[in-house]
Amino acid sequence: MKTVTEVECKNWCKALHNPIIVSNSGQLVYETAGAHAFAVAVPGPFLQRVGLCYSLLSFPSEDYFQGGMLWLREWNIGAGGIERVGWKVMEQMRRGYGQSASLENEPGHAFRSDEFVDAQAFVLQAMAFEWDAFLIPSISDYYIFISHSGTVHCIANEASKLEELCSRLNRWGPRNELPFFLQRK
Repeated sequence: MKTVTEVECKNWCKALHNPIIVSNSGQLVYETAGAHAFAVAVPGPFLQRVGLCYSLLSFPSEDYFQGGMLWLREWNIGAGGIERVGWKVMEQMRRGYGQSASLENEPGHAFRSDEFVDAQAFVLQAMAFEWDAFLIPSISDYYIFISHSGTVHCIANEASKLEELCSRLNRWGPRNELPFFLQRK
């Protein structure tokens, strides 16, 4: 795992075979028009959260994991005492990889293809502390928005890819729902 700046996150997303860009509102969208999405509620029990992280990252299978990016967007949302615990956990995890930059300076976490469990551990922190974050697999057939509201949105620009992912996550009770930043006003 290597931490990266916001600019590096943007460049990484734009360089994917299915480019994702940052909209004027600061959210990720596919460069091509159209997006399909569904949502699942982040489960309460910790071990179920671990299972959801595994399911999100192992699509279509764990062997298919080609690396990816976890881009933290908002991590100062909840109660200060609780958030400080999350920051400390994340800070120590990052230090374990020799990365000492602050979350403010390097909010992205780039994972290699051999870092499946590592990615799962970092995604779990975003879910556990209900931070806003994007998880973008290197294959870029879909991406995930983890919301501070306790919801995970899976987004794809092809309905068929989203149907496959929805089927994989069926045990988590997916429901048709666009994230707020893709809803037409």
